[in-house]
Amino acid sequence: MKNLWVAICWICTTYSIFAQNFALSWNPLRTLDLVGPTFYIGGEKALANSNKKTLQVSVGFGNWENWVETSIPNNIIQPTTTFRYGLEYKYYFKEQWNGGYVSAAFEARTTHRYVDNWRLVCESGECFEQIFTEKRIRNTFNTMGRIGYFAKIDNYLFLDLFTGAGIKIARKEGGEGFLFNSLFRLNHNHFLHPAFSLGFRVGIFIN
Repeated sequence: MKNLWVAICWICTTYSIFAQNFALSWNPLRTLDLVGPTFYIGGEKALANSNKKTLQVSVGFGNWENWVETSIPNNIIQPTTTFRYGLEYKYYFKEQWNGGYVSAAFEARTTHRYVDNWRLVCESGECFEQIFTEKRIRNTFNTMGRIGYFAKIDNYLFLDLFTGAGIKIARKEGGEGFLFNSLFRLNHNHFLHPAFSLGFRVGIFIN
């Protein structure tokens, strides 16, 4: 949690000082992510010498209970810790923070969790069940093209609607995961997936 507050302070301080126009947004749908739910915020600033281009930097953190995987029987899922980092370059058709836009986005996510598995151990002719703890790490890297619409609610509030598509590379350490992963396997640990984006952000202007 300390890292999240450091990132928030960095975004607010840096952009408030060096940008005449700045927007702070929250993506509520990231808290519903099944793999790594996070509290995800972004700071968007107007680029110099342009009235149509902006750059958004986003950070997120989450430490939540996860679902129980069915791929491995008798396992116990402990809370999942997730960090997200994003960068999005926007081009507005009319002017900054007004109407439609297109964007190119990149996001990295790292998820850590420990799984306690009950395993049958047989030694000296005797068998018993013992818990073995396994750390699982899943890193993903997304590249995404988006089209969106930025709607002002008043002078300070806004709603940002967007959709898009791209590709995602995932690296997993520990555990086999779900069977569908084999369809996108590049090698033992790396997977390539199609990625889709549909959501919204809410936020405020800081001028």
